[in-house]
Amino acid sequence: MLGVYSGTGQIRLDGSNGIITEVQSGDVIVIPAGVGHENLRASANFGVVGAYPSGQTPDVQKGEFKERKCLVTRPLVKHYNMRDWIF
Repeated sequence: MLGVYSGTGQIRLDGSNGIITEVQSGDVIVIPAGVGHENLRASANFGVVGAYPSGQTPDVQKGEFKERKCLVTRPLVKHYNMRDWIF
């Protein structure tokens, strides 16, 4: 999950052919496990915070060749909790 707390930006979800959308202060974006996200453009005051389920850590992949084996062999979804809600 991402929460935009200031500024505006443009993000892409789910890889190079994914969805491109504008975001602004107050937006919350829920991203399923295993779905990539990328900041394409941001205002000078753009601020965003990420949240992960307890015990999980960000898994940053930058598309480098050395990461390929890891991406191909690991399970796509590690954790999903139906009780997670945004209020």
